[in-house]
Amino acid sequence: MADVCRHSSFIDVRDMCMITLMFGGFLRESEATYLKKDDMWLEKVDIKGKAVEVLFAFIEKSKADQFTKGDTVLIGSVDDGKICPVEWWKKYEKIRVKAAENF
Repeated sequence: MADVCRHSSFIDVRDMCMITLMFGGFLRESEATYLKKDDMWLEKVDIKGKAVEVLFAFIEKSKADQFTKGDTVLIGSVDDGKICPVEWWKKYEKIRVKAAENF
């Protein structure tokens, strides 16, 4: 699936990004689809002396959030770029910005 989407359309990249985010962050479909641009940010985190990119996702509304206060989920990068949620998010952000410029 990742091989087919690698150089494909905006919608394919968006969908693959969502799939890897749901898998990497253990997100439900409803949680992933309600994410807004400002709910996600990328930071480099030092883990055992190595800088690692981590994607932070603020989940405003969740089935398990009884007090509706929201929660932040950390989604780490993986070595295989084909299935890395951080890499797919960066690809999606690039394409999203370009698509927005065309409107």
